Parts: sequence; C-alpha cells; structure tokens
Amino acid sequence: MTGAELDRQKSTPFLLRLFHRQGGFHPINDFQAYSQPTADEVETHTWKDATLYELTTVLAQSHPTVAQPGTRCAFRLIYADTVRGRFQVKELGTVQVGGEKTGSAAMTLDEARFVVGDWIDVAVFSAGHHGLPEARGMSFAGGRGGGPSFRGGRGGFNGGAGGPPRGEWKRGDDRDTSYGRGDMGRGGRGRW
Repeated sequence: MTGAELDRQKSTPFLLRLFHRQGGFHPINDFQAYSQPTADEVETHTWKDATLYELTTVLAQSHPTVAQPGTRCAFRLIYADTVRGRFQVKELGTVQVGGEKTGSAAMTLDEARFVVGDWIDVAVFSAGHHGLPEARGMSFAGGRGGGPSFRGGRGGFNGGAGGPPRGEWKRGDDRDTSYGRGDMGRGGRGRW
C-alpha cells in the first residue's frame, strides 16, 4: 500500500463482491446497477491492502475446484463510469494457485484504485487450460463495447434503471433517479 501501512486490527473491513466464472470473464452486460450474476458470487469482508493472491485464497476456500494446483485466476475491476453512464472494466492481472506471491499476485486493491462499491470479476482457468481470458462483452473507454444502447430509449441508461446515472455524484449521495424523463437541469421549469 502506498503511504502509511494499514492496521487491520484498528481498521474496519468493507464488503467485497467477487464474481467468478469458469473459462472466462462474465460479459460486461451481465453487470447492471440493479442486476449482477449473483449465482457466481462470493461475498467477503476485506481491506484495501488485500492482494489478488489473498482474493484467490478466499475464492479457493469457497470453491474447491479453484483450489487445485495450477489453476489460474484472471482478475478485472468493474466500476461505474458516471461520465459515460456505463460500467467499465480494468484488467488487473493473473494469479496462479499455489504460485509465487509476486508480480500481479502482490497487487493490492488500493494499487488497483479500487473504490468501495466496485466489483471484481474473476475468470478461472483449470490447470490444463492454456488459453487467454476471454474478452467478449468487454467495454473499454473509447472502445466499441457491443453492449446495449446507452443513449436512451427502452432499457438504456437514460430511459431505464440499468446503469449508473450520468452527471456528478458520489457513492452514498442521494442520486436523482428522474434521468431520462425530460429533466430540466438546474433550476429549470419543466413539466416534471
């Protein structure tokens, strides 16, 4: 961790939601503001100085198939991009079960710029699998994500409750859920 070391005895842990999938990542479209792939979820309480290796250990304790030697876990961060009104991903690295605790295995959540409320998606590859993590459904900043329309209409972020609201807000703030209904902006005198 950068700066002062975290004292886990005096610091309160937070809830971390890990979503795992055998053979590849979940499509980014599986992650919406009010809908996530909860069948593949592991919830744990941890600290910002937790490493990807520690998260692999937590996942292996929950699912014995992950605990087999040679299994690889690829991690990515899923976060709300409030400027673009959609969820984005950031690749974090790969950890081998029983491998060394160096490189990306030693990366902490703080170093990954994790913010409480973000999600971690984990692609699990068995020891015999030599492929690369799947990149299907991933949406990168400025890229062509192939996901749903984010410009309004049915199911889009401006017309439904599928993703994070646009504009400036911080987690924990009361957010305006009237987006997409012809909102007037600041001080406007619309019909709503």
